[in-house]
Amino acid sequence: MDPMSNDYEALMGDARPLYEERMQLLTFRTWRKVWHFLRHTLTGSTASGFQTEGCGQIFMDVAAERGRQILKWGNQTHPCVPWEVPGMNADQAHIDKFVAERLEHAAREDCENEFKRNEGTWTAIAREEMAEVIAAPNRAKRREEIVQTMAVLTAWLEDIDRKDYADATVR
Repeated sequence: MDPMSNDYEALMGDARPLYEERMQLLTFRTWRKVWHFLRHTLTGSTASGFQTEGCGQIFMDVAAERGRQILKWGNQTHPCVPWEVPGMNADQAHIDKFVAERLEHAAREDCENEFKRNEGTWTAIAREEMAEVIAAPNRAKRREEIVQTMAVLTAWLEDIDRKDYADATVR
């Protein structure tokens, strides 16, 4: 039975809030399992030998935050970009895509220029990566770009944690 059909609505009736609450709890439990897995497996180095440094703690923090979001908002689904909004005017969609492509180009150029001047920042890198997510031509490419963005954000968190650790050991 299609969960979106009217028959489904009639069948669920007053049970729908309970069903949705249970689905949120199930999703939260899944995230708790992910958190426990990460806590026990992602500390130290990987099989390939490179140090993951604080990845385990970072991913545990992310899993915990994701769990809080699910409890607060439930599972959500939204269009990825403005031109995927149902009923979007075709001319506006074309303009939005064009603007996204220009933003991607500008973000890449800004990032390259900052690093050429030895003024590169995590913000510039993250801005460039996020612009690539937005300008991606399809969901598969967008997913690839999101993974790259998450890797950059993880590296940024590792850098913050390293600096905090260094500051704490100097005191």
